[in-house]
Amino acid sequence: MANIVIIGGAGFLGGNLALKLSATGHDVTIIDTMDNFKKFTVYTQRDKDSAYYSQINSIILENLKKKCRIINMDICDEQAMKCIFAETCPNIVYYSVCGFLYDNVNSSLNEVFGLIKVLGAIKEMSNLKRFVLISSASVYGDPKASIVNEEIPRCPIDTYGRIKVIAEEILMLYHSFYGINYSIVRPSTIYGPGDMRPFSLTNAIYNIINNMPAKLSNPDKVSAPPMYISDAIEGLILFGFHPMANNDIFNLTSSEKAVFSDAQYIEILKGQLFPDVTIKFVEHYNNHCIPSKPWILDNSKSVSFFGFTPHYSLAKGIIKCSEDILHMIKTEIA
Repeated sequence: MANIVIIGGAGFLGGNLALKLSATGHDVTIIDTMDNFKKFTVYTQRDKDSAYYSQINSIILENLKKKCRIINMDICDEQAMKCIFAETCPNIVYYSVCGFLYDNVNSSLNEVFGLIKVLGAIKEMSNLKRFVLISSASVYGDPKASIVNEEIPRCPIDTYGRIKVIAEEILMLYHSFYGINYSIVRPSTIYGPGDMRPFSLTNAIYNIINNMPAKLSNPDKVSAPPMYISDAIEGLILFGFHPMANNDIFNLTSSEKAVFSDAQYIEILKGQLFPDVTIKFVEHYNNHCIPSKPWILDNSKSVSFFGFTPHYSLAKGIIKCSEDILHMIKTEIA
């Protein structure tokens, strides 16, 4: 079993990754400022009738406290990071930091400054086997191609994508100078319990379960389908451990090869589980720029390298998400 450190491990993606790795016997340490839980105030002000954020994420946090070591600290303190790494002796480090959610320059740049400090702290560690940077498909921006593989040039169109490009370049620079082995993962949109986006598919499912209107942003908005969290975690573990994933870049996305509108999400929700669902479309703030046309992320590289194929179609993922949320709520009540 391996010693794993997850930077940003109390967030949606990092938290689910930590729980899965811990369940399979690995020693997991989470380093996080816990800002993820301060965001409840920001989001509930925008979406007052949803209790999803506090209820589900509180359940996840309690599970993390039971199964992982959590260190609440600022990763921009390089000396403190050196002490933590000397104590934990990680074989694999996952960097799952997302600084854009507070919508200001400082939080965005902290993602980059923090990465520099973390890499500075581990650059001479002999026991480190791999550094996994969780980037984003947003680095591709508004590509000309409709099917986007890892060779398509990066051309981000918003702050989030630009920060991820900078992070990728910094990691590859440290690889060149210090030989840090890496994997860069570019996931598409991911949904599942713990997803904090106010008008996400997860939030809609939670509201339906609790007899509230399912809120979505735009019935005509078209995009590639999101990936269910358990599939994403399986991919992240593969990219962290598999020898063939060393010093390479991988897209991470669902098995669907089509684009969907929010209106189609509604039809799936009605057809699968919730025939009487009430839908409410709400305009909301979004600091992501919208591409001029929808495109699909290509994961054929992961398929050919590792035989990695996501299990959940969008329809199956919606059922799984509903079951997982209900299980978490019932377990908490019990």
